[in-house]
Amino acid sequence: MTPACPRQKGLAMVTAIFLVSLVTMTLTVLIAGVVGEARRTQMLSEDAQLRQLLLAGTEIARSQLPAEAQTGQLPVTLPNSLRQAGAALTITIQSRQSPDDVQIEIEASLPRHRMTDRIHLTRATAEWQVVSSALGD
Repeated sequence: MTPACPRQKGLAMVTAIFLVSLVTMTLTVLIAGVVGEARRTQMLSEDAQLRQLLLAGTEIARSQLPAEAQTGQLPVTLPNSLRQAGAALTITIQSRQSPDDVQIEIEASLPRHRMTDRIHLTRATAEWQVVSSALGD
């Protein structure tokens, strides 16, 4: 056997360094992608929870809105599991154009995310009906 020449050893070393660098870059990109997807999944989960809270707030407002209430907040009691997760729901009567026409703002929040919904309610017969809704962040 003849010993390898120094030129072949240098080429092998450069190839090895290139391959190690390529594997390192690939792993970095894969890990960043996995972390990004995990964050995205968490945000989508929180977004869905906030939308559910806003829907619940709309139903609470429709069912508990007093006939003569002026501006102010409606009381909301969340289940213990939501309170322990840091969730909050606030229903605020913004303005009342007449006894049968009211603007309400509903705010749902979690520790890192919040969402609002402005709804316009009118009373038809004995029930409050949602006329419009404007979702915000």
